[in-house]
Amino acid sequence: MRAELEDIVARHGSDYSLVDKLERCRMVECEGSTFYLASRTYGREWVTLLRDPRLMKMFEELPPVRTAWS
Repeated sequence: MRAELEDIVARHGSDYSLVDKLERCRMVECEGSTFYLASRTYGREWVTLLRDPRLMKMFEELPPVRTAWS
């Protein structure tokens, strides 16, 4: 799912950081949480925006991150 930065700024303000943030999934019938990924440009490697060791540990047992293009 793609995040619209305009929506994030409207909800949280321009000083909000996506690093170490979890958000409830907004897709129909999804009851989980999501975290953010970033890429410098289209086609480049995706980077997980988690730095907090406690948050990263929660995701260790999940399958690898996948996007619509991977």
